[in-house]
Amino acid sequence: MTFGYELEFLGANLETVSKKYAIPLYTKGWPCNYRTFILSGEQDVTNILTCEGGELISPIYMENNKLQCLKELKEKLEILKEEKAYLRENADGTGFHIHLGRQCLVSKERKRMLLKFLVAFQPEIFELACGGNKKIRANALVYAQWLTKQDVEDEIRQSSKRELLHQKTKCFRFTKETFELRHFNSSLDFSVLESYLQFAWHLYAVLETGDIDLEELEFYYRKYYYLGLEPNEVRRNAMERMLKME
Repeated sequence: MTFGYELEFLGANLETVSKKYAIPLYTKGWPCNYRTFILSGEQDVTNILTCEGGELISPIYMENNKLQCLKELKEKLEILKEEKAYLRENADGTGFHIHLGRQCLVSKERKRMLLKFLVAFQPEIFELACGGNKKIRANALVYAQWLTKQDVEDEIRQSSKRELLHQKTKCFRFTKETFELRHFNSSLDFSVLESYLQFAWHLYAVLETGDIDLEELEFYYRKYYYLGLEPNEVRRNAMERMLKME
């Protein structure tokens, strides 16, 4: 497994953080190898006049680097808070994006499993992506739209020349080398971000092994609209059981 993340924030000055803590500041055209942390401006986050706000991009981690990832995440959060980073109410304008290597999608069957899982438990995943807040940030669904069963069927049939879920407007999307979970609400709370990462790791493990109850998954996928678009305890318990998070 390979993975990494992008943490968006407001307030902290990118140039100050870069110089003070020796974190490279990405500039357009500069080759990025993802071997170390980098800071970057973000179109909808960074104040171009003051150079405040942006995103922290992690290096690429391996399966056996999970503890290192969490340790370094906690350290970087302390730096950001020390430099007056903040989030608006409901994390408006800022998200937390996790990239998982596509090695787990070894076949069309595994990709189909993933897509059906994302639709079947979408309300519960969206609830998780709120990061403990009561609602999704205001503009999230502009950039992280719901998946539909039709999206899944189109993707499975490969009715288009390029992957539908490559679109940046989708909550879950594929890039050339990764599968991305676009959590709506960023956070400077370590426990919230750890919960995002733990969910991603459990999901990856299931996709890698294929160890999931396919009949139960199909039931929740087919009954998606019948069970409603609001999170509920029965479906949440089923999701956590399938991911072996209990």
